[in-house]
Amino acid sequence: DNLSVTGDLAVDGTANLDAVDIDGAVQLDSTLTVGVDDTGYDVKFFGATSGQFLLWDQSADELVLNGDSKLSFHDAAGGENIIASADGHLEINAGTTLDMTAPTVDINASTEVTIDTDTLSVLSANSLDPHVIIKNTTNNNKGSRLSFIKDKGAAGADGDTIGKIQFVGDNDAQEQTTFGLIKALVNDASDGAEEGVVAIQVASHDGELNDGIVVIS
Repeated sequence: DNLSVTGDLAVDGTANLDAVDIDGAVQLDSTLTVGVDDTGYDVKFFGATSGQFLLWDQSADELVLNGDSKLSFHDAAGGENIIASADGHLEINAGTTLDMTAPTVDINASTEVTIDTDTLSVLSANSLDPHVIIKNTTNNNKGSRLSFIKDKGAAGADGDTIGKIQFVGDNDAQEQTTFGLIKALVNDASDGAEEGVVAIQVASHDGELNDGIVVIS
């Protein structure tokens, strides 16, 4: 029932031993090598449920999850932080930080990217002139769009704020201050008689925002 090996254990077809089945635990105090040099073989790690396994496909240089298997990366405490699922999902749990240093991130052939968060920050600590570009590269006469959408799950109401663009900088006390604001509001939410308001506001001498230009339909 027990196999004790001192030194190397080589298993190959020439010894008429093509497979080793081990139902219990295996403890390795050294390195396990599969294949020779760069001619390795596929390796499967089976889960507790039939059809669940993790496959290293050597020929395709891929790590494959079969069935509804999941591959979890977690800290020493055992908290599951990053989970890869066989359905193509990569789940990053709360409290996890995903650090990417100097990458180029391409999201191709996607009709929509959804980011569900209260605050999205684009920070530039190196550029003297950071900017965000929205670019249309298709061969048509359509321009790019930046939409602010208020979807409250109920009927709109007069006075609803649709969106704001804030211009914030430091004052001489190094306090973050809003110096300018473009704001859109609902003036009349009546169906078929909608009216909107766009206001450009600037900070006055006392630091309060006052309307500079107001456009009402």
